[in-house]
Amino acid sequence: MTWTFAQIIERVSYGVDIFPGDIIGSGTCGTGCFLELNGSNITDNQWLEPGDTVSLKIEALGRLTNKIALTD
Repeated sequence: MTWTFAQIIERVSYGVDIFPGDIIGSGTCGTGCFLELNGSNITDNQWLEPGDTVSLKIEALGRLTNKIALTD
């Protein structure tokens, strides 16, 4: 990672208030995103498709689950 978490928090807080419990995204780990994996020949193409479910669980916060769907 290029920046420390202290530097990320400093940048995120420009012009806004941040509070305990706010979630700040810092990007993905290496080979942690579909775009990177699909262009690496590590795996076959794995793009999300309608009907797929994406779930994120964080201890003490809970689980967020979304189903991929087409829009009109």
